[in-house]
Amino acid sequence: MICRIKLVFELKNTMGSSCGDCPKNYTDCFKEKCLIADGIQRKLLTANGQFPGPLIQVCKNDILVVDVVNRVLGSGAAVHWRGQAQRETPYMDGVAMVTQCAIPTFTTFQYKFRASEVGTHLWQVHTGNEQLDGLYGALVVRQPATKDPHNDLFDLDEHIILINELPQLSYKNKHASLLINGRGPIQKNDVPPLTLNVKLNKRHRFRIAYSGGVNGCPITVSIDRHMMLIIAIDGNPIKPNKIKLLKMAPGERVDIVLTADQIPGKYILKTLSGEGCPVFEEGSAIIKYTSDYLLEFDKTKAIKNTENNYQEGMSTVAEGFCSNKKQKSHICLPKIESLNELPVDLAVNKMDLTLYLFFDYVIDNSTSSGRPYIPRINNLTFIFPPSPLLTQRSDIEDGLLCNSNSRPGHCAANLSVCECVHVINIPLHSTVEIVLIDRGNDQQSEHVFHLHGHKFYVVGTNYKLIYTNENDIKTLDHNKQLLSRNLKNPIIKDTVSVPPQGVVAFRFHANNPGYWLLQDQKASEWSKGLDVLLHVGSASSLPHIPDNFPRCGSWVGPEFFLI
Repeated sequence: MICRIKLVFELKNTMGSSCGDCPKNYTDCFKEKCLIADGIQRKLLTANGQFPGPLIQVCKNDILVVDVVNRVLGSGAAVHWRGQAQRETPYMDGVAMVTQCAIPTFTTFQYKFRASEVGTHLWQVHTGNEQLDGLYGALVVRQPATKDPHNDLFDLDEHIILINELPQLSYKNKHASLLINGRGPIQKNDVPPLTLNVKLNKRHRFRIAYSGGVNGCPITVSIDRHMMLIIAIDGNPIKPNKIKLLKMAPGERVDIVLTADQIPGKYILKTLSGEGCPVFEEGSAIIKYTSDYLLEFDKTKAIKNTENNYQEGMSTVAEGFCSNKKQKSHICLPKIESLNELPVDLAVNKMDLTLYLFFDYVIDNSTSSGRPYIPRINNLTFIFPPSPLLTQRSDIEDGLLCNSNSRPGHCAANLSVCECVHVINIPLHSTVEIVLIDRGNDQQSEHVFHLHGHKFYVVGTNYKLIYTNENDIKTLDHNKQLLSRNLKNPIIKDTVSVPPQGVVAFRFHANNPGYWLLQDQKASEWSKGLDVLLHVGSASSLPHIPDNFPRCGSWVGPEFFLI
């Protein structure tokens, strides 16, 4: 089936004229075009006048056609379809100056691709502008119930919860809001919160996605007096775990099952920022039973949580309680197990290619960059090329490209800061392990990385390394002392958290030709150098680029003299 949708990007005011006399007149707050957010007037990037943008739901292998119209003056944009591998269409991945040109103001770009990856995903706008990169929407790819391994665990699948950080209006303000489906916390500026209805004794599937934001802080999610059964992460099914508290990182998606077996009434869904966040962030919504009549509540018939078979929490985040190796009350990333076993060729000790990627920050004493701390991966700071590498490789000078074995000439004078287009070549159909190491010389907590174009298996993680020297790390790994690897059933993800001064290892099949970005999830970091491009395959292995595909790049006019 072909599914077509149009997305028009525009800046709109929250609490604008469309909201009438909200919140004094409560009904005005529910007008169709009213953007509430946290009840404070500000400009937000919207899609079709909505924030978050429209929900896109399709079936597996449907062809999705999306016409994106950019009406934001002076700002280019691109849309990344998180969770979709783009195997046939790498030029639709939505990374400006890598897979396409940015969509100029007042122009339309049509995305067309196969929705091949089942699950709860996101579409996100990338502009490189911290204040504009907050626009996103849910992308849900469904499959027949008979093919869902967890279909017997829930009765209803109708709720989608989208969470994002709302940028502070002033950096002096150390308190910020987490929006849930575009609504601020309960009792925030008297605006009505989000209300989600549930049916008594029914098991409800909630699809939760956290888009993050400028701060990129991890969050916790909990629901008063209710357990959460976790059944999928990043669109991939896991062995179910019943928990009280969920901790998740920016970019992640988690599917839960909530059993409405409590006394009918209203309960609070609460989200809070995690440790190490520069500001305190909170959000909340109401879970409301559709009947308030106690006569309908029969304790003998209600579906019961198994109180002796749960954990206090689950976390995919590499900070907080998970940094304590002795704790047993929470399920942390290394212990979360996939329903599927690791493929045989990825379960061996040695991969075709192992990449050790060390990231850190260095103080720049020069005045050229304007930034005191420069992020690096393997001593290289990523910059975007002047033209898309995927579609206009011949337009890019070789001297702009770099890797650990080939530093460009313009970096000779500065050994600590080298800005270039960092590209790592990977043979097509090879097995790959990437080991991400945080050298721990920045003031941030964990870092979260997202890989485009591929899913991967998180085979191991470790906290608080004593040594972060390259040779020491490789020696420890060779001696099997760096981390313990799960080579049986590790979790499948596309986004992973690296502990502060810690390490994460993940494996994947490099079977998708193209240029794929491995990027830090903080909006304030990915556009400033904490990235690397994985070039899988060669030019001959790439799918055909559509005719008349948009081109862009630098232009220098002919030499002339004024007489």
